Order: sequence, then C-alpha cells, then structure tokens
Amino acid sequence: LQRLCRARNIQPYDEHSGQGQLRHVALNVERNTGKVQITLVWNGSHQKQDQSLHQLCQNIISAGMARKRRRGTKAQPESPQTNTKPLQLHSLWVHFNHASKHSNAIFDISNGTETWKHIHGPKYIKETLSLNQQPKPIQLHFPPNVFRQANLDAFTKIVATIRLRLQQFINDHGPATALELYGGVGTIGLNLADLVLTLTSSDENPHNKDCFEQSAQEADLQCVSYESKNAVAMVRSNALDNADVILVDPPRKGLEDEVCHALCQLKNAKLLVYVSCGFDAFQRDYHSLTAKAFKIEHAEGHVLFPGSDAIETLSFFIKK
Repeated sequence: LQRLCRARNIQPYDEHSGQGQLRHVALNVERNTGKVQITLVWNGSHQKQDQSLHQLCQNIISAGMARKRRRGTKAQPESPQTNTKPLQLHSLWVHFNHASKHSNAIFDISNGTETWKHIHGPKYIKETLSLNQQPKPIQLHFPPNVFRQANLDAFTKIVATIRLRLQQFINDHGPATALELYGGVGTIGLNLADLVLTLTSSDENPHNKDCFEQSAQEADLQCVSYESKNAVAMVRSNALDNADVILVDPPRKGLEDEVCHALCQLKNAKLLVYVSCGFDAFQRDYHSLTAKAFKIEHAEGHVLFPGSDAIETLSFFIKK
C-alpha cells in the first residue's frame, strides 16, 4: 500500500491542516484463509469521482490478483526489497470520511450507508466460534462497517461460559426467552440460539441486521429476530418486558442511565448477562444494579489484548 500510494502521489491526511487524501487504512484478516479485507478511508465525498482513488483501487486489486497462487505454479517468494509476504486480498472497500473536525472516530457514521463503497471481492469476512456441544457452528458475517471482536479466539471462551450458564438456567427454570442489547452481528446471541425458545437481538448500527439475518438463514434458525434500534429505543418499546434472560454487551461507556433503570424495574427477567469492555463503567453499573434489583452471582476477567491493561469482564446477575 505504501509503495502504491507513493507511485500515485497519494498524500496522507494531515489532522492539523485538513489536507491529504488517505485518512486511514483498516485491515481485517479472515482467520481460516489468512486473506485481508482492506478498507481505504478517503478524505472526500462519495458523490465525486476521484481518479486518484480509482487508480489506487485498481492497483491494489491487480496486486492481489497477480499474487494469487495459480494451479501448477509455485507461490511467489517474499520480496527482498520490502521483506513482506505476497498480498492475499480478500476484498476491497472505500469509506468516504469528509469530516472537517478531527475526532478519534475512523469511520464517519453521520452520513448513512452511502459513504461505503464495496469495490472488489466477497462482501463479508466469515468467522465461526469453536464451541463444544453446539449442534451446528454459526457462520458470522463481517463487512468492515460492523464491529468485530479483535481477538475472536479469546472471545470464544466468553461465549462458551455464557452457554454453560444459560444451560444451567434452563435446567433450573425451564425453557427461556432471551433478549440481547448492543448485539452487533450476533456474535454472542446467535451462538446461544439453539438453547432458547426465542432470541431477539438489537443494535443501533444499521449494517448489523443484514449480517445477523444472513447468519440465521444459513443456520436455519427460525427462533431469532433482529431490531435495528439502540438500547434506549428498545427499552421505550417495552421489548425487555417478557424476556427471561437479558444479554448486554455495551461499548466502553457502559449502560445508559435509562437502560440501567429499566433493567432494575423488570419483573420477568431472572438472569442478566453483562459483558463489559470498560471496567470503570462496569463498576458504576454494578453499583446501580445491585443497589436496587440484582445481586452479582459471578464475575470473571478475560485478557483479550495481552500486554495491555484492558480487561473484558463477564458477569452474571440474578434477581434478589
């Protein structure tokens, strides 16, 4: 990419001046193939034709196609000049981010779906979690405009622990209905669907629903549904009222006050599964939940980013 950008005189984006063309490059690797999904975050409008971007995309595609191993030929060796392995291209996307004000957000979600352009290759990276006692592995779908856990190998252990606790809950209380807030593409929820009567998942990202439904259709899951709503909207629609089990996996800021309050008012829910990536927010929510309606049954930490101080906390709350 650096070589191609230099050849085309593509300028990197400067946060202070607001000048430059290439703001970011996002790379996702499909684990079972090693192929790379590339997203170019371009400082420009999706409504304008940009010849520099067009040529750069064509060069990336050509590089990916030329270096595929062909039947009857040897794979090309590493380049001694760059000391890099040949590009194994999965797909190429462009995201147009023309925001004038700098923020730490790589993608600009304020302008809807039109800012995303699928250039080449399959639409989705596909991943499965290696879970024991699951009738059929769920194939999850990840385009670049949805959240994907960076360490799916470690996250699988979290989902496996949730499955065990949910099975125990069903053994004790009978068949259960589940509702998931902040559900993403269904990484947690879809991998629990075989255990419950019904599962409703939800998330505010409009790109998630298609991924969820693709996975559900391929797995022939008839008991699941998806709502493209944020957690507050789900609360206000009374979607939580009849669920036996609630699953939450909020962003680093934790639960909204209205969501936390609503959880404490629920009469039917007997088990709350909370997956947290922000420990300070989890501590705050813990005090709110246990002060009113719940008691914590179990909590454990998972290191998804070895060498860092980031901890993913899995906890189970039950009604007092």
